[in-house]
Amino acid sequence: QSGPVCCVQTGPAGHGMNNDSPLATRWQQLARTYPVFERLSPALQELVQANMQPVEAPTGYLLFDEASPCSLFLLVFTGSVRVVKPAPSGREILLYRVEPGDNCVLTVSCLLGREPYPARGVVDEPLTGCIIAQPIFDRLLAESAIFRSELFRYFGARIVDLMQLIEEVAFGALDNRLA
Repeated sequence: QSGPVCCVQTGPAGHGMNNDSPLATRWQQLARTYPVFERLSPALQELVQANMQPVEAPTGYLLFDEASPCSLFLLVFTGSVRVVKPAPSGREILLYRVEPGDNCVLTVSCLLGREPYPARGVVDEPLTGCIIAQPIFDRLLAESAIFRSELFRYFGARIVDLMQLIEEVAFGALDNRLA
């Protein structure tokens, strides 16, 4: 199974929220897993609530592939996504995993640069979460210093992790051969 962008099953965002509605439950999950959303202005909270789409995907589902378009910001509530860079030989290198509360640094990078994905994302454990379309993501970045700061803080930390991986791959094997 695979999808061109991000999700197996989505439902309507819904409007109007009471405490027992599916929208209220999704918002509670979002705020619990990604606390930055509770710190948004009331207007931006309402925008997110009105536009977030639920998503579910089974283990093995291809969320995105190399060169596929990127237009959705995924927020994981349960499960995990394995982000890999495949080689023409069929081998692949694990770049990182996206778990509840994490952001996919490649998705953020692709959304910011309006670029297609340079890697592949595969569901490792059954996934639930929500997606936010690029125009809403863009508006959050433009209008919320809190969201922007949290996103870039996480982005910076993940880039450091990727640099460590590159160092291990590029120099670790060579050092072992020379020893």
